Amino acid sequence: MSSRQLQLMASLVLPPAAALAGAFVLMQWLHLSLLEFLLLAVGFSVFGDLVGAWRNERAIARGQAALCNDVHGRTGTVLEPFCRRGAHCHGQVRVSGTKWKARSSDGDLDCGDRVVVRGREGLVLVVERIG
Repeated sequence: MSSRQLQLMASLVLPPAAALAGAFVLMQWLHLSLLEFLLLAVGFSVFGDLVGAWRNERAIARGQAALCNDVHGRTGTVLEPFCRRGAHCHGQVRVSGTKWKARSSDGDLDCGDRVVVRGREGLVLVVERIG
């Protein structure tokens, strides 16, 4: 085996082995049976998942505001002609290398038209024709 393969194997085997050894020491130190320890571990796991989900929701809420500010004012190109649906026209644009659904009140936009982002409503950009 090469040293690279040994390093990879060690990085895959040592962390779980260390975790098991730590769990065994903790069980002995707290005077817990295996069943009690497993129930405690599952409880902490569920609690950690709930806290993680809550933190993710908060991060998404903060990230949406940051994303809106990041995209606002950027220019893009119409990828798909805009079709009128109700008061607005809807289509697809590419802004900063990312494909977005978009709406505009400027009327029909054709492929290749340049647009500027004026806002965002969820995952739909509000755009205006440039020029």
